[in-house]
Amino acid sequence: MSYIIFWEEKGVFVEFQDIASGKDVIRIDDILYSNDRFEKMKYQLWDFTKSKQLFFTDEEMEIIGVLDKSASIWNKKMLVPIVTTDTEFIKSIEIYKKEIEGIGWVCELFSDVASARNWIKTKLTVQ
Repeated sequence: MSYIIFWEEKGVFVEFQDIASGKDVIRIDDILYSNDRFEKMKYQLWDFTKSKQLFFTDEEMEIIGVLDKSASIWNKKMLVPIVTTDTEFIKSIEIYKKEIEGIGWVCELFSDVASARNWIKTKLTVQ
């Protein structure tokens, strides 16, 4: 397993190690969405900065977006900060962002976890 899921008070922090793939994210989505805490979650913080390799197909990015769109039935608002510096992966995330347009979930990109956490804090204060 190349990831660790940390449940936090208002959300979840997913940290990837070594290799990260679209299949991993789809598996994690299944874990998150089947958990009792999902309906009250305010954010999903995804950190890919420790990944040495990222394997995400365009189709997987679309699937992840469709899964999130379906999950938005139970949780209408979600912050989805994604932390990465991988330029190819950043391009792939645009596919995901397009798929979740209009569902009340907000996805933003960050180059470090501290910035992503600050964004979460600011957004949650405003709500």
